[in-house]
This record gives sequence, structure tokens and C-alpha cells, in this order.
Amino acid sequence: MMTIWKFPITNLDGTTIHAPYNGNLKFDEQVLYCDVQNGVPCIWVAVDDEEGTRPIRVVVYGTGHDMSRAGALKHVGSFMLLDGAFVGHVFVERR
Repeated sequence: MMTIWKFPITNLDGTTIHAPYNGNLKFDEQVLYCDVQNGVPCIWVAVDDEEGTRPIRVVVYGTGHDMSRAGALKHVGSFMLLDGAFVGHVFVERR
């Protein structure tokens, strides 16, 4: 069944989530949106919850941070924490 799941981004240095694969979407199209909910950055992912999981590498770069070793990434969105003192830009690795 096709559903949308939310995954908190608990490590701003990068994290890997394991989401059920949605074969109807390209890999980097599975991740739909990012925002802060209740003070926690999150991403929302389209999944087929009847399929096996696959890893999605999520990377956050702050404004002004070095991205020279980023590789092939797709921007998902940006969020603010600490009343706008930190702006994080969320990317997923293209596979």
C-alpha cells in the first residue's frame, strides 16, 4: 500500500534512514518534503509499505558549510532552527 512516512533527522551530520522502496518513483523522488515539526527537522517519504526497505542517505549542510565533497545530491528542502540562527539544507544521495 502506498503511504507517506515521516522520519526525524536526529543527526545533523548526516543519517541513513531505511524506508520501504516505492518502485513507481525514481529513488530520489521518494523523499517529498522537509520541515521542522515540534522543534525536530523531519523528512517525509513516499513508500510502498508492502515492499522491503532500502537505505536513503540524508545529509544536512548549514548555510556557508563546505559542500565540495558532497557528490551527487538532490536538494529536498531547507529548515530553520534556533529562531533562524541555523539554516539547514537537506539533501539525499542519488543512487
